[in-house]
Amino acid sequence: MVRLSRTRLAKRSLIFAVFLIAIAAGAFAAAKNIKLFQVNAITQKDEWVTVSYTKEIHYDNWVTNDFLVTTSPGKFRAFCAEPGKATPSGQYQAVPLLDNDKENQMVKLMIFIYTIKNNTTNTLLSDFFGGLTSDEDLLYAYTHATIGYIYSNDTTGLTDATLTTIRNVKDKLSNIIDAGGDAWLMAKDFQLFETSIAPGSGVQAIVWIEGNPQSGSIKVQKCDDESDSCTTPQGAASFSGINFAVYNASGSRIYIPSKNQFYDNNALIVSEPTNASGNVTFSGLPLNVRYKVVETSTNKSYLLTATPQTTTITVNDPTEDLNFSDDIIRGDLKFTKTSDVDGEPMANVVFKVKSTSGAKEEHLVVTDEDGIVDTSASHALHSFHTNGYDGIEEDEIEYLAYGTWFGAANAVDDDKGALPYDTYEITELKCDANKFCYDIGDTKKTVTIKTNGEVVDLGEWSNDCAEFSIATTATDNTDGDKIVAFNEDVEIKDVVDYCLKKDMEFTIKGVVMNKNTKEPVMVDGKRVEQVITFTPESTCGTTEMIYSLNTKDLGGTDLVIFEELYYGDELILSHTDFDNASQTVSVAPPPPDTGAITKTTNGGILSDNATIIVFAIGGSLGLYASARVFSRKRFLNKKY
Repeated sequence: MVRLSRTRLAKRSLIFAVFLIAIAAGAFAAAKNIKLFQVNAITQKDEWVTVSYTKEIHYDNWVTNDFLVTTSPGKFRAFCAEPGKATPSGQYQAVPLLDNDKENQMVKLMIFIYTIKNNTTNTLLSDFFGGLTSDEDLLYAYTHATIGYIYSNDTTGLTDATLTTIRNVKDKLSNIIDAGGDAWLMAKDFQLFETSIAPGSGVQAIVWIEGNPQSGSIKVQKCDDESDSCTTPQGAASFSGINFAVYNASGSRIYIPSKNQFYDNNALIVSEPTNASGNVTFSGLPLNVRYKVVETSTNKSYLLTATPQTTTITVNDPTEDLNFSDDIIRGDLKFTKTSDVDGEPMANVVFKVKSTSGAKEEHLVVTDEDGIVDTSASHALHSFHTNGYDGIEEDEIEYLAYGTWFGAANAVDDDKGALPYDTYEITELKCDANKFCYDIGDTKKTVTIKTNGEVVDLGEWSNDCAEFSIATTATDNTDGDKIVAFNEDVEIKDVVDYCLKKDMEFTIKGVVMNKNTKEPVMVDGKRVEQVITFTPESTCGTTEMIYSLNTKDLGGTDLVIFEELYYGDELILSHTDFDNASQTVSVAPPPPDTGAITKTTNGGILSDNATIIVFAIGGSLGLYASARVFSRKRFLNKKY
């Protein structure tokens, strides 16, 4: 070399431990095995590297060498930075140079433009050196001269024309950097190195660049806004299939090596859906760039409620974790409970509502006075004694407008539906209100909540319930007619014809009533009454009750049998009609002085004349004809 140089300022270093990536580029330098990119490795600070040269290149009135640097990652095209000093050869330590000096930026950019052969850099080389680009050796030599001029301000040996050229190139490099030009945006992700030369050795420094993407990643995790869980969605909801997009929010144009593409400010960089775990990672994003992450579309189980977030990936934090929380879809259900006997609504019937997915959460709901179950807050506020029926014995539950809520207890919201996205199974439970109905729990309904704010109406839910009725036929137990003897000890047989729910224990309480006085018949100061308790083996049947009394004070009186049906202490039905002939018998009148026909105990006739007296029986004038009136009253949780 015949060029002079001045002492380089103190060397600067920075430890980098980042992965390299491959980018699409044009042809590399002609030397065999030269590398600019290396996967999974980059030269480390103070690593020993080998400097060698391949050939001499002559230009102007001096000569330079074509250098190679061999490092642990591979071989790289290199340039002498102090041309006036002795040619280096052998082992040297590598020192990374930072971009905080403009000279370092320009040296890095010049090496990048020469080494990478793509449309952008080829255009710049032609602009820099004109026709020299057709001669590879001259192109290398002028690149070397430009680097030496920027690095050490050494112009010795250069002709005025060459000096003018490289000064212009330096100015153009500076403008490209200041303007954030395409070439600089691409070169920023490379690391500039120099060899560490001992002071006073007289050996020139060698500079080269290696691919250093300086990239990081953004990991987006989907979460449930109500439960704050990022691992377990509520109900049948899923965190997967939710689309997120990353935008350039730097305020300027950027280049992403992993995509070999430029992006204007606010431009979409990448968009991908979350995986089965509810996350998605966007890798290969350059460091020190501000990004905006937006949830662009959701799945069928969550609403699109998350707020966009901005973040900057840095060297100290190359992986940024962002959580995005959405509201789950919520809705409600309703139905009306009725009896198939008369279609009347059934109040205070208890149902269990259970989710079929996730934690399989379950709660109790109760029909109101109109037989309605409605989980919406407009019917009963979710926040009022939330799930208050849970834990109460079913037989003791009555409707109190307690609220219903599935999901996080601290997230109860009267502006939302009670049920998160899921399919629910509804089961009627045995309780006091439906004790006379059949097959409780055998029939279940399901409902799927899939539309936010919808109240799914299941319509009527009808049960096969017992049709309760009792009818009585009172007769003389002696001969089966409707007249009992006067002034005798008699028995009245009352045949009770019933329809009840079988296999349940019932009680019938009966009393003999005086139709004339509308009071119970009293014998020796006591009411004439009977009580029987029985368990029907079939739905409908009969049973008998015998009433014993003396009729000495009841001549000509109509006696009516009143019956009441009980389940436990609960009065179910009453049969108390004074005008019902079927449950009425008449006491024969006292013998008249006219010799009228009079019934005796043995059925004989006490009269010596032929006069027949027709008398009233059961309130009907005329000859007695037994007419049984069978009256059933339907039962539905009511007292008759």
